[in-house]
Amino acid sequence: MVSARYKGQGLRRGFIRSRLPWVSTNSMSSDINPREERPYRATALRGRSHIPLLLSGCLLLLVAVVAFLGPPERTLGPTVRVVYLHGAWVWTALIGFGAAGVVGLAGLAARRASWLRWAWAWGLSGTFFWITYLPLSLWAMNAAWNGLFLGEPRWRVGIDFAVAALLIHIGLALLGRPVWAAAAQVGFVGSLFWRISQTDQVMHPPSPIASSGSATIRLYFGLLLLLCAITSWQLARWLVARLPREDQGIPEGYETSGD
Repeated sequence: MVSARYKGQGLRRGFIRSRLPWVSTNSMSSDINPREERPYRATALRGRSHIPLLLSGCLLLLVAVVAFLGPPERTLGPTVRVVYLHGAWVWTALIGFGAAGVVGLAGLAARRASWLRWAWAWGLSGTFFWITYLPLSLWAMNAAWNGLFLGEPRWRVGIDFAVAALLIHIGLALLGRPVWAAAAQVGFVGSLFWRISQTDQVMHPPSPIASSGSATIRLYFGLLLLLCAITSWQLARWLVARLPREDQGIPEGYETSGD
């Protein structure tokens, strides 16, 4: 019969494998006394993995403060701050989607497993900013146009692709295949950018920040966009640690060293 001590060690190893699949339990000594057991290295790794999420939260607070302190504009006055935030938010989503498409295409071409997961993470980060930009867009509409114009073409594009992105990522989460996720990012990004290029700008001006005569406004918007983009990057860092590892859902022939 197997002693109770060895049974307990086997249960502990099984628990660690189920909860922390990336932690090796082969090096666990059979002489470990449960009462004298040291904390596993995975505990520290798990704690550090939440740092990007905490940084994202802090950066979001900083973005809110910077948006509140934005310079007023001659026509809209202080309400233009909502428009600044709305613009930076949607551009951050587009940057995230663009990064997902480029990294996903490169990962498929170079057959690098880590790049596939990064493309997936960037796509999720871009989706977060794209979906949350919609209520900001309603706020900006009401502030700038004194009403909600839900038939505006750019707004319809936002709604359509928000639903599409959400459904795609739900399906990818169920499948758990980084290769399919990377391919989906490439197809989604190509469709989104093509649709935007074909959509009329009825209420939106072509490039209000770039065409602004105020250097202060341009510099301020650049700072706001930079903070939002760093937030998106930190969110992608947190997400990539929670996606399937290089040995899960990756076909043979993909480079996994250094992932």
